[in-house]
Amino acid sequence: MGLCRIALALMCLTGLALVHVSQAQNSPQDYVNAHNTARSQVGVGSIAWDNSVAAYAQNYANQRIGDCALKHSGGRYGLALVHVSHAQNSPQDYVNAHNTARSQVGVGSIAWDNSVAAYAQNYANQRIGDCALQHSGGRYGENIAIGSGDFTGTAAVNLWVSEKNNYNYDSNSCVGGECLHYTQVVWRNSVRVGCARVRCNNGWFFITCNYDPPGNYVGQRPY
Repeated sequence: MGLCRIALALMCLTGLALVHVSQAQNSPQDYVNAHNTARSQVGVGSIAWDNSVAAYAQNYANQRIGDCALKHSGGRYGLALVHVSHAQNSPQDYVNAHNTARSQVGVGSIAWDNSVAAYAQNYANQRIGDCALQHSGGRYGENIAIGSGDFTGTAAVNLWVSEKNNYNYDSNSCVGGECLHYTQVVWRNSVRVGCARVRCNNGWFFITCNYDPPGNYVGQRPY
């Protein structure tokens, strides 16, 4: 069964893929796990989530919506603030995430291309108003994702790569779920990539990566 059996012919022919993302890495357990990983490395016992402390944190965070200022609350709890840079959203971050997956199956590196990236940015800008999972319909291969929280470019690529287990090389088909995002990431002949990330009006992030040449051609294996 070929790849086109599980998707529209257009999607198979042009390497297009869509994905919708949940609020990963922003749950109480995610915060607790990150703290306890660090604490365990120095032999300190676990820390636990407390709803009263969380309510205090949320109340103060709400007060900072207007200015995002790095100012402490002055309350009775210990407090840590951080200003986040564009980590995991740089061209190199996108490239590294792709090449990690490609190297695992013996595929050569993909490189950043400013022309492809300009195309991705132009289309991403068009989606700011609705954050819709709609493809651009252009000449490049394309993977798209949307997500809430601090959804990063690296997270989007890793999400696409997580479909690896659904790809059966022998039958060149997806088994048990979607895999076309993954096959585009590791498509051997796709050697140039450009990506873009925008914050939509609804607060979510729209991320797109375009590939040149496109992948997911019917009847061909990715590698």
